[in-house]
Amino acid sequence: MGNGPALNLQCILYGNEDTPQSQFVSWDNMPIEARSPMAVELKHPSDLGLFYGDMVNGKHVLYDRSPDSPTNSWFSRIARLTLTYHDLVGTKYVSIFHYTIEHRWIHVVTEEITGNPARDLKELNTQKKLGPRHSAPPIPTSN
Repeated sequence: MGNGPALNLQCILYGNEDTPQSQFVSWDNMPIEARSPMAVELKHPSDLGLFYGDMVNGKHVLYDRSPDSPTNSWFSRIARLTLTYHDLVGTKYVSIFHYTIEHRWIHVVTEEITGNPARDLKELNTQKKLGPRHSAPPIPTSN
């Protein structure tokens, strides 16, 4: 992750199957000090509205299901861990890691979450569960 403490850590781990048994979440974790090991308890979700194709920051899917290729082998991405967190001033970040068939974690990306508003995993999940919000057309008035 970054050089400072990580606050409001949210995590989703997606395995390679489209079943709830391959999905794990961890919401609202305690702050983590910079460059320190962390232990996060992941559980099968009862409230997860996000799916493998949903994106963080408009470009990072929760599980990479792209076709196997020499530069993106399935063996190097049998699971994906997506973390979102805030820094001390409230800037939000996403970090993504692939788990390999060799039992190693490979860092994919860490970047600031952009957008207005910038949403972490828990906020994205809440937004998806609420569904799209439609506003009614304006009430016609006569002058």
